[in-house]
Amino acid sequence: MQPVMSPFDAFRKEREVLTDAESLLGASSVSGLCPNAYSELLEHYRKLLKTSDRLVRISDRSEERLKEANHRIKRQQQKLESEIEFAKGIQMSMVPGKGRLSLEKTDYQLYAYLHPARSVGGDLYSFQPDDDRIHFLIGDVSDKGVPAALFMARTIALYNSALNSRLNPGEIFTTMNAHLCDGNEECMFVTALCGYFIPGEKRLAIANAGHMNPLMANQQDHAELELPAAAALGLMEGLEFGFTEWQIDENARLVMFTDGISEAMDQSSAQYGERRLFECIRKNSNATATDLGESILADVADFVGAAEQSDDITLLVLRAGG
Repeated sequence: MQPVMSPFDAFRKEREVLTDAESLLGASSVSGLCPNAYSELLEHYRKLLKTSDRLVRISDRSEERLKEANHRIKRQQQKLESEIEFAKGIQMSMVPGKGRLSLEKTDYQLYAYLHPARSVGGDLYSFQPDDDRIHFLIGDVSDKGVPAALFMARTIALYNSALNSRLNPGEIFTTMNAHLCDGNEECMFVTALCGYFIPGEKRLAIANAGHMNPLMANQQDHAELELPAAAALGLMEGLEFGFTEWQIDENARLVMFTDGISEAMDQSSAQYGERRLFECIRKNSNATATDLGESILADVADFVGAAEQSDDITLLVLRAGG
């Protein structure tokens, strides 16, 4: 297959043809042509040659301008990619462990993981030890990319501020919702779970804002923790959120996740689903929080195969006891 000639090269080729024609005419015999006809033909080719010269000069300038434009676009693209990578670094620095956290203490274990579908995303998690308890948060913003990343950053900032005010999980969400609704003209929202765990008392408290219920597993049973239904944060003003408390067993494991896990799709668009997630948890009933978390992620990756990641993935695993 012959390469396609650019318009600029085509102009130059045409000029060469015209130059050759002029040379041939200038060197050829006038036999068979009357002098006037020959002169007119030669003058015609010379005019064509002048026109071709102008077109070649124009094409040369146009080609140079196009190259300069392409260079500018390439530089701008590289700058944008650099800025997005910088933004990703800032965003990941806002979550403990910068997207992957593994802790094994004497009275609890924790594993957290976040991987955006794009360079930046809207999933989030937080973990903060405080006196006798561990505070935690997991959330999923209603969009992807830069807008979701900005809303995610605001959500984490509001959560940290509410924690500093020593509020309970329900009060934290009530306060955050009021601020996220204010000026939210884009109608963005975030589904979330927040709560605390007191290792010394094996006491767990969780508030839900429109998020999937967490899963609880121990040696005998695996079940979904039923939480009162509530709206996502940022949707409706004036909402008040409650929270629920449980006494949990030694070595019980709490699994919280975003829909990037439960709705992960393979190449046929089939979803991973909570049933397979439950089965993975059951198979790892004695695992540490880190081993369980990484087993879940490996199982999701095995299910998805070569399919492109369709949504941000976030996982938070808390185990009572060391």
